[in-house]
Amino acid sequence: MHHFRRHKDTIFMRYRCVFYALSNNYIIFAVSSTVCYMAQHNDLGKWGEDLAANFLIDKGYVIRERDWKCGKRDIDIIALAPDQATVVFVEVKTRTTNELEEPEDAVNRQKVKSIGMATHLYIKQFDVVENVRFDIISVVGTNRSNANIEHIEDAFNPLLY
Repeated sequence: MHHFRRHKDTIFMRYRCVFYALSNNYIIFAVSSTVCYMAQHNDLGKWGEDLAANFLIDKGYVIRERDWKCGKRDIDIIALAPDQATVVFVEVKTRTTNELEEPEDAVNRQKVKSIGMATHLYIKQFDVVENVRFDIISVVGTNRSNANIEHIEDAFNPLLY
């Protein structure tokens, strides 16, 4: 039997495995010896969300929430716009390159519906009375010096889907 300890990377097995949670660490007891590491895209996404949040702060936005979750649904950034009258729900898409597709193209119908449902729950839970807007921030690059950030305001409306 192979034992793997969770470090910075997330480990998963291609075949059968059982996960046991022990405090903040995970130990995987697996039947198969095929191990895959899958943290790069998670780290890339976190890095992109950090850049996007700082970008918004520099533009005068006030960040209310980061990675707000409600069940399986999540919203990357919830911010108050500089006008102080609009709550902006931001989906951040990060890619190392845009050769295959633009990051914002990954915000498909299913994702828009999910964001819409999460937004509805957030508005009810926190009694939001401000105007609401849905933006996408696209981050392309591998480090801060070569990152290209594009802010697409009013990118979609979940009520139309």
